[in-house]
Amino acid sequence: LYTFHPAGFSQVNLSMAEVMLEQARMLLSPPGDAEFVDLYCGYGFFSCSLAKDVASVTGIDYDRNAVEYAKNNMKRLQCECRYRFTSAAIEPEILARTLQRGRTGEYMLLDPPRRGTQPGVIETLAERKPAKVLHVFCGAETVPAELKRWDECGYTVQKISVLDMFPGTANLETMVLLG
Repeated sequence: LYTFHPAGFSQVNLSMAEVMLEQARMLLSPPGDAEFVDLYCGYGFFSCSLAKDVASVTGIDYDRNAVEYAKNNMKRLQCECRYRFTSAAIEPEILARTLQRGRTGEYMLLDPPRRGTQPGVIETLAERKPAKVLHVFCGAETVPAELKRWDECGYTVQKISVLDMFPGTANLETMVLLG
């Protein structure tokens, strides 16, 4: 369904991609009037899939090419919700400037690189008081520290889903729902 830049990141296990998208949809369960914020959005893997369930989508990724592909994927898939994609680093100061203020009913998904989020990102997101957050981890290394930061901001683990997106390796994708 999606097009993406040849040098960009993409989920490579196509047999599990739909399972991952369905898990995200089930865990977040956004209502129709929700504002969906997709951080590290890439070419719109989650954004395009969840667009049919929400009122609006905001996607941010540092990769300018990926953001252009996300916009094109939304157009090509004829998504009817409002959407806005921005190419920017996912850092506290930039998030504070880029994400619109005053929203209620935000549902967030963040799928950062293996090294995790920058210092202050989780705290900046938690200040917005999203209804639900789905944090996707590419490896187990960052899970304890990132979840501790969420906990310190008042968000607790609601559900966990583990997916074997990399068969034959020890790596797993871990989706953690926080509320």
